[in-house]
Amino acid sequence: MTIDRNIYKPFRAKLTDVIEESPLIKTFVLVPEEEFSFNTGQFIELSVDGIGEAPFTPSSSPVVTEKLEVTVMKTGYVTEFMHNLKPGVFMGIRGPYGRGYPVEKFFGKEVLILGGGCGLAPIRSLLYALEHVKDKKGRTPVDMAMGVGGRGRAGGPPPVYERTAALIKKLAAEQQQSIPAMLPPKAVDGKQ
Repeated sequence: MTIDRNIYKPFRAKLTDVIEESPLIKTFVLVPEEEFSFNTGQFIELSVDGIGEAPFTPSSSPVVTEKLEVTVMKTGYVTEFMHNLKPGVFMGIRGPYGRGYPVEKFFGKEVLILGGGCGLAPIRSLLYALEHVKDKKGRTPVDMAMGVGGRGRAGGPPPVYERTAALIKKLAAEQQQSIPAMLPPKAVDGKQ
């Protein structure tokens, strides 16, 4: 990936949607005003004018460049402010930073990807990237498994879990394989 702009200077992105994943986790859908791309596994600095910035790994596909999704857990001053934002406001983006995952090196190796909870967000970006990385037989290079605890809105699984599960099922069907393990969400007390 080549970038012709200064990655340390923020540019504006319009917040077009906020998806409530759970009471503490939201996914922000942003439309950058400038051309923007990233490699799966890289991170960005997302800022709110006058409040501050924080690092996040995009949870959207690195192939889709017209929008960017960032899944944010409310854990502090900046993220709490972000959780109160409504579509239509502008945020700042700096980056991307880091090298990203070397997905092209996954072929011929045993790769296990594990994640749960808010950690599913960057894994979703990796799965989207793997959709576009195929071997000579048209298969993606890894077997996938995931699990999640807790509940989303209305007591069901969080939407990020549902979207990630649908993506895993799609990739598995393309490879004509079963999903090694998909753990159902559990309530806080451990009951189904």
